[in-house]
Amino acid sequence: MSDQKAEPVFVDGLIIKAPREGAPDFVKGSLSIKRAELIAWLTVREEEWINVDIKLSKAGKWYGQVNTWKKEDSGGDWKEKAKASIGYSEEPKMDAALYQAPPIGEVNLEDIPFS
Repeated sequence: MSDQKAEPVFVDGLIIKAPREGAPDFVKGSLSIKRAELIAWLTVREEEWINVDIKLSKAGKWYGQVNTWKKEDSGGDWKEKAKASIGYSEEPKMDAALYQAPPIGEVNLEDIPFS
């Protein structure tokens, strides 16, 4: 891994604001979207997902910064590795016929212990 810090990436057309004065406690902030700028910025991005961290500058200004952290390639899909480690199989372990309900009309009420 490189010791160099990645250059921060900001989202054009996305403005993060602190909660308005008098806002209820459950309002943590707000987003303003400048539609044309955001669409233009998204159009040149290649990622399927873009994660944005909401941050507060030392001067007290709120802003959004693209989270560019990437997991190091470990040579395979982590889900497949996890499944393999516990012996997971797509094949059912039990006979599905054991779980099928009898057709309606074939249930003998005397066989039900709580009736």
